[in-house]
Amino acid sequence: MEGRHIPLFARSLLDLRSLWSKLDLPGDCPYNPSEEELSLHARQYVDFETMQELKMWLKASMQTTSGRAAYNERMATAKESSQAAAGGTGRRGYDG
Repeated sequence: MEGRHIPLFARSLLDLRSLWSKLDLPGDCPYNPSEEELSLHARQYVDFETMQELKMWLKASMQTTSGRAAYNERMATAKESSQAAAGGTGRRGYDG
């Protein structure tokens, strides 16, 4: 499991722990974190949520659907404009 997903996994464990008796599961939940671990999970989850919000903002700002698919129509237009501007100067335009 990649490190960036640990806060989600910990959150799922905490949710399961809180619902254990409501789900009529036998005995006590075997996951019983210390106060220090709960505090760490809370901080990690806030960091995770902040990172997700930043990613969503970047995707919206770049008008793309994925961080890996940032090469979109605007990039193609910028490349064409750069090449046209450098056309008669002998300089190489943007070749992204």
